[in-house]
Amino acid sequence: MIVDLERPRAKDIVKEYLKHEAGFGERAAWLDDPESVFYNLLPKDSAPSEAIRLATLMMKAENADDKEILDEYHGWKSHLDDWFAKGGDQKVEERAIRIAAAFLDKTPASVVLDSADRLLAYDAINWPVPQGGPLALPDAEERLQSVGMSFDEPTGIATFVHESQGPAILRRIWTRHVQLSNVLTVWLQDISQGPANEHLDILAISLAKLAETVGIGPIFTLAESWLQGEGKQNSKLVADLISDLAVHPTLGSKSRSELSKWAKVGKYPARQRAVAIACAGLFGRTYTSMALTRIRYILESPGDTGDTGAGREAINALRSLAAEEALTPAVVDAVVKWASHSDDMINVYFDVFGSPSLQPMKSPLEVAFSLAGDSGRAVRNRLLDAWKHIIEQGKHTSRAEEILLNWRQGAEKNHLPMEPVVNIFLKLRRVMEPPLKAAITPDGPFKDALLSAFANEYKGSTDSAPNVQANTAGSMTAVSESRDQIEVNPEMQ
Repeated sequence: MIVDLERPRAKDIVKEYLKHEAGFGERAAWLDDPESVFYNLLPKDSAPSEAIRLATLMMKAENADDKEILDEYHGWKSHLDDWFAKGGDQKVEERAIRIAAAFLDKTPASVVLDSADRLLAYDAINWPVPQGGPLALPDAEERLQSVGMSFDEPTGIATFVHESQGPAILRRIWTRHVQLSNVLTVWLQDISQGPANEHLDILAISLAKLAETVGIGPIFTLAESWLQGEGKQNSKLVADLISDLAVHPTLGSKSRSELSKWAKVGKYPARQRAVAIACAGLFGRTYTSMALTRIRYILESPGDTGDTGAGREAINALRSLAAEEALTPAVVDAVVKWASHSDDMINVYFDVFGSPSLQPMKSPLEVAFSLAGDSGRAVRNRLLDAWKHIIEQGKHTSRAEEILLNWRQGAEKNHLPMEPVVNIFLKLRRVMEPPLKAAITPDGPFKDALLSAFANEYKGSTDSAPNVQANTAGSMTAVSESRDQIEVNPEMQ
């Protein structure tokens, strides 16, 4: 039997929510009180999410007649009308501070006020500096309080008393003050390299919230205009913004599609560079497979195998992702696949897994060799697959020799674990081409460990089939010949 269940009434959802929150159960009666500002507020067909939003706001209310909470529920409409609807110069300075605060909520007061003062100084605004300059201005707390912000003296942080006012202000400006939004586009680029240069993540979050109202189109257009400059700071700001948009619950799908377009078009390297930086951040950690695909698009651009700014950022993104243990297997597998299908991508493999790091932070190579269990074995087998292809292909002998020597030296200096590195060299014994010979020839702890591993394998295979014994013996002979070469030619030591 099929039973049709009706969706609960929005008012009932609000009441149940309040009753289950300790200390707020009595507020459910406000919904039925004609004297309350919350009386009959919700339409009958309101979504459950809207009911929860109202219940949350009612928990913040001072009383049943809290008109400020009512205005917040309506998107601060009456406040915004008061602040921005009418013309005149009476509120110019306050408007500038509100706008700066909307973009930079929860940053130091100096950042908010310096950004506001820059906006006031623009030719398009033409606001006169008071006689006496900074000495004529009220202190930070006074200026912030006039626009509904609190000032935390110990930290110097400025915060909206009502957090939802920030996004509401941005929506109002972008939809009803189009001429001002054009000025703000230039101003945002300016402050991103000035007072707000250490708070680009906050700017990016604010713009991502704005996209919920205006859509991703205007925001991506804005971001692209910032990339026309040469400053790396613009790339970082745009990367933070598009990374936030790419993981947004409702805007993410369209944003990720836009990132794919940006990554594919090589004639706009600034856009590709921003995408690469985004792939190294939250976007890459959340949607790793998609990020790897976009990195590949950048690296496959004509003439780019990591040599341009975009290519170099793509390599950095791969190294950043590969250095996170949870992501290492996916990155290793992707890079090895690319290298197996494209000669140009072999250099990408070298760049990502070429050597251990001398810095405190582990390199992708160190992480790959430190992974335990089945995951670690799978990763190292994929690295081995890459080496077999590279050596058999024979077009990168000099670079391959350099990288194999890096691996050997990394093991000898304890940057890499000796045993798994030796195991990879051991499994390459049937491919005794110059890169491998050069790496195993010099005497040292690594060669001793390799000879010992050969000997153990030979000893363990004495009861095996003759062809296995022959291969092992041949490998031992090759290593012995390499040692003899060193003794004959001291310059190779």
